[in-house]
Amino acid sequence: MVPLSTSSSLTGGVSTAAAMGVGGILVGQVPGDPAAVRAVAEDWKSAARSFWGAADLADYARGATPSFQGVTADAFRRGTRELTRALERDAERLEAGAGPLEAYARVLDSAIAAADELREFAGRTVLAALGTPAAAIVAAAVVPAVAQAWAGILVEVSLAAIRTAAALSTALGAGVPGQGAGLLDQGGKGKADDEVDYTKDKTKLTDAEIEKIKQQLDGSEDWNDVHQSLLGDCYLMATLQAYSWTDEGKQVLRENMRWDESKQAFIVTLYDDGKKVEVEVDDVYTYGNSGYDIISVYERAYGKHFGDEAIRDGGRPEEVMRHISG
Repeated sequence: MVPLSTSSSLTGGVSTAAAMGVGGILVGQVPGDPAAVRAVAEDWKSAARSFWGAADLADYARGATPSFQGVTADAFRRGTRELTRALERDAERLEAGAGPLEAYARVLDSAIAAADELREFAGRTVLAALGTPAAAIVAAAVVPAVAQAWAGILVEVSLAAIRTAAALSTALGAGVPGQGAGLLDQGGKGKADDEVDYTKDKTKLTDAEIEKIKQQLDGSEDWNDVHQSLLGDCYLMATLQAYSWTDEGKQVLRENMRWDESKQAFIVTLYDDGKKVEVEVDDVYTYGNSGYDIISVYERAYGKHFGDEAIRDGGRPEEVMRHISG
């Protein structure tokens, strides 16, 4: 996940601590603690082992009473059989959930390592620019690339988090092994059921929801983390979440959206092949981002301009970044 080459004749002669300190201005901290995630996964695996043990005991109890006869005995055996199956199902669900958690921890490890390297590279480049005009020219070109690379790291982490949540929901809800936290798996498609087109359903924004979104636009209120529902736009949700993780990203989302009183609609600015387009939005996807907030409006604007198929069929975060930031 290393986004940029960090070797340069301009970046030597600076201590790592100094470089990391300055680079931290451009590259923040990756959200998430891989050690804590692994600890939860271990707890789940330990609990699963306990459930397997309890299931064995229940099964043993059922077979250890051969002289127990009659209606009561039949009810006892029936009950212990059902208990055994329930314990086994719970054990399977916990084991299925541990896998995606471990995969998510690996993504965080990779992201943290990439961010550390990028942070040091950025700091060395900026500090070197203080020395010579030539280095300053290079730094001016490198800084935007660093910002883009950092945004890419955040998108990957966000996408992994969303996929992990979906996998856990599947594993714990149905006892089916989760798909893990593979980045950009299925083109960032996510949850959508191929048999149902959930993009057909739209919901008009209420006056209260409109007022709440206006407050999010003027900065007097924040919005929650994304929560993908039934649409297949995990790649879009992950990218919008990455923007929402930084003050700079939030500002981009706010500046590219406004309320038009005459049209009674939000106007979202997107970029299509580098050309600025404005999309009117007065409703949201019923089964899109939960909460009906600024993220929901962007989700609807994206589908309205690029087509519902862009929401249904998945895509790539880098495409979304170009469409939002130009």
